[in-house]
Amino acid sequence: MKRLNSVKDFAEYVIKSSASESVVASKYVVHKVSQASIFMQSTKGRDKTCCLIQYLADLYEACIKYSNIPLIKDNAIDMISRKRAQKIKESMKYGRKIFKFLKFFDSIHALTLLKQKKRPILYLCLIGIMHICNFFYYIMDHLIWGINIGVLNEIIQRNTKSKIKGIKDSFSLVKTSLKLIKAFFDYRLIFKKEQLLILEISSLPDKQIKDESIALQSAQSLILSRSKRRNKQINFLISIIRILMLLRRLKVFKMDTYMSRITYAVSGLIITILNIGQQLNQSNNLILQKSDKKPSKLPRSSSVNFSLNKLKHIKSDLENVLLEDSDQGDD
Repeated sequence: MKRLNSVKDFAEYVIKSSASESVVASKYVVHKVSQASIFMQSTKGRDKTCCLIQYLADLYEACIKYSNIPLIKDNAIDMISRKRAQKIKESMKYGRKIFKFLKFFDSIHALTLLKQKKRPILYLCLIGIMHICNFFYYIMDHLIWGINIGVLNEIIQRNTKSKIKGIKDSFSLVKTSLKLIKAFFDYRLIFKKEQLLILEISSLPDKQIKDESIALQSAQSLILSRSKRRNKQINFLISIIRILMLLRRLKVFKMDTYMSRITYAVSGLIITILNIGQQLNQSNNLILQKSDKKPSKLPRSSSVNFSLNKLKHIKSDLENVLLEDSDQGDD
């Protein structure tokens, strides 16, 4: 540390330290603003933001409606804040429908791409059934939306709305259950590939790792796969919570009696926060990828006892699993 011999030295030290701190703070703010900007540019990001507001309003309304406090309980029906929360919840719920408009075309496109994937037949059948359920989910969701805005009133009676909603939730339940099974198998596959990567890395000779070495890129692939594996764990938790919510809406196994409205709203809030966290993490990865330089080609050295073809096969299998994420419909 530099010795401060005078007031001038002290002033220069303060100015330099504050300037460096302001630069770090400005970079942090710019990074977070870019992260939020990328998140809000996507349709899914805006949808999740509206979903967060929806479940916050739903939780507030449920807490007032089912409160045990005598003063709130007596005035719950006439409370202005509760009515406002209910209007916010309904407006967000119906406003989010625009983000899902004609979304069933994505399921059709995903089904056409299934034949290009080199995966086991049972695994492809599982993904195909998920996309089919997703397709009918969005069809039913569009029918309910048309009934609510009065476009399909002459074709479909309003008393059939509850039946269509039950069919929609049934397709969502089947799709989410299959996604839970898929997440389990993906997790196992990623874990096995990680073990193979670890064995390949451990077989490398003990030498200095350079920027263009195979060992460095293998280690980066291992770190990325571990991050994605943790992401699969979060998806596993999200699927379990969503299944419980759908069972309550369908009134299966008496879940409507076991799960209260407050618990339902809290569950939806947890799912939304986890989804937003995942989307922000993806935005952060996108920013880091843009800031990094393009990696150069791997050197081919015969002195290194390393099976390059085997490593490429492991990494390609990992990428196939990490990129397979189907959309989920959520209310």
